[in-house]
Amino acid sequence: WEEGATGATASLFEAKELVPRIEIRDESFDIDFELPRGEGSPDAPARRADAAAVITAWRDGLDLVPLTDGTWAPLPAKWLRENGHRVADLLTARRADGTVPRAALPALGQLCDALEHPRPARLDGLRALAVGFTDLPVATLPADLRATLRVYQQRGVDWLCFLRDAELGAVLADDMGLGKTLQTLCALRGRALVVAPRSVMDNWAAELARFRPALRVATYHGADRSLDPRADVTLTTYAVLRLDADALARVAWDVAVLDEAQAIKNPDSQTARAAYELRAAWRLALSGTPVENRLDELWSLFHFTNPGLLGGRGDFDDRYGKPMSQGDGVAAKRLRERTSTFVLRRLKRDVAPELPPRTEV
Repeated sequence: WEEGATGATASLFEAKELVPRIEIRDESFDIDFELPRGEGSPDAPARRADAAAVITAWRDGLDLVPLTDGTWAPLPAKWLRENGHRVADLLTARRADGTVPRAALPALGQLCDALEHPRPARLDGLRALAVGFTDLPVATLPADLRATLRVYQQRGVDWLCFLRDAELGAVLADDMGLGKTLQTLCALRGRALVVAPRSVMDNWAAELARFRPALRVATYHGADRSLDPRADVTLTTYAVLRLDADALARVAWDVAVLDEAQAIKNPDSQTARAAYELRAAWRLALSGTPVENRLDELWSLFHFTNPGLLGGRGDFDDRYGKPMSQGDGVAAKRLRERTSTFVLRRLKRDVAPELPPRTEV
């Protein structure tokens, strides 16, 4: 649109920027962009642009976007610079009924804060996640636990139990040797499935007997395998998960744990697809190497732990993968903000004062 345009040109291109209209309630999120009504026509129907079209135009570096009536209007450039990425994240995660996954609720709360919009009451219980892990309530340890936790391990259990109670998935990515298994055992509640490489399945059985002796443990492996509905913890392998995907997916697990979860780093593999199909109120992935080679591996872990949070693979690659491969630090920062709530990673050097003296054999 140019100043002084007349006739057909003026009727097709508006000078006023679109204004965002946001509706947030409980776990639903809706947004559209509309033109301000003229002073002389306050009762005229609003002229709108589809939110997805606005975000696409903005990401493509365009200045105008088509309205639903066939005309065009300028994008609210400043508003989108400040809030566009948050809105894009929520639109990507939003379901068909307008609700967002529970894992996207912290991001919804951040948008409310940025826009000085009242947070829905449903988000109050998740406020501790928005301010880091320091204000998380101290978790009550299982009555049958036979272990004394180090300080960093207690903090890990606090975090795990908070996410478990909120039904939000977690990626525990501590260095090897810092006690991921013990922290997990402290957070198990209800009927749990643990999937692990065959080489460590016996170790899981031994750790359960040592630290949580009251739990009934069953191994689902071998030619004559069968699921024990009375077991508190069922141990199986990735190979069996792949072979018996349908049988394991029919069970409504309270907890599903993937140990050495880099086993599902290829989202197209049969193992990864079988893991995605598991039904569980809480999902936990354990991996000291959440990303080994490609960012797709992180997407796969989150597609298991918090489905929908990072959107589809194509959108994830466009918004994060490609920009980060070209050294885009802003995209990397946004991805860290998006995922940091659900990833806990401590290195040995971070907790060195709490570790026992080294024993050489």
